[in-house]
Amino acid sequence: MKMYIAVVFILTGSASVWSLSPPGGSPTSEPCVDCCGKQNDMPLIGILRGEKGDAGAPGENGTMGSQGPMGPPGRNGAKGDKGDSGIMGIPGSRGEAGLPGMTGSKGELGIRGMKGHKGAPGVKGEKGEPYTYYEWSAFSVARSSAIFGGSEYKTVTYDVTILNVGDDLNESTGVFTCQIAGVYFFMFTTLKDKNKNVAAFIMFNDATSGRLFSDAGNWEGLISQSVHLNLSVGDRVWVRVDKHSEYQNVVLDSSIKRHTIFNGHLVFPTA
Repeated sequence: MKMYIAVVFILTGSASVWSLSPPGGSPTSEPCVDCCGKQNDMPLIGILRGEKGDAGAPGENGTMGSQGPMGPPGRNGAKGDKGDSGIMGIPGSRGEAGLPGMTGSKGELGIRGMKGHKGAPGVKGEKGEPYTYYEWSAFSVARSSAIFGGSEYKTVTYDVTILNVGDDLNESTGVFTCQIAGVYFFMFTTLKDKNKNVAAFIMFNDATSGRLFSDAGNWEGLISQSVHLNLSVGDRVWVRVDKHSEYQNVVLDSSIKRHTIFNGHLVFPTA
């Protein structure tokens, strides 16, 4: 229910009523209603404002108005909390290999691993060449008595044969004569007496290939010399005692204990 407030003005025998619309409306001008059967010939009595009536019932909702213009942007709000991690994306394609890095320092030796399983047998090899049998040559002879130096060179001979495979050493002459071309090993050992010299040579075809020597010191003991020689068939090897013109009191001592002994054997054939 709409309420209007009426204001009456007395104007020269005529009356008009100005009504004020409720808030939000526009004022209107309407002629005075003849409520007593006459118009414009009677004085009008002002309408007194009565007491405020009771509030009317709420009116019906009006239709929705059009959208107003957008307001100015608001101020930035406070920073929110960190959100949850998103789902991992699909891996990208593999990039190109980088340049090799510098070689690092050598690390410490690790613990030895466990023994592995036994491997499968290998492929059977081809049949080898048939074994070629070679004759052999080896000897070991000794003296049971000393041999003394003199004015001439002496060849050492032997009276005890320990081994003489091939019979290439002649004990009575003391000379080894090669029957199988190859590389041989020879060694001569003798006993030095106190205050006696030892001077002997291992000879190879009249040339010296090794020498035994000790001065006349006040001591005794075994001394030896050894040599490898590449021999051809017919080459000769023996031991020769030096003569007194070089050294005095030359003795190669020996006894039944076989202190003086000459050994030799074929290492491998060359023919």
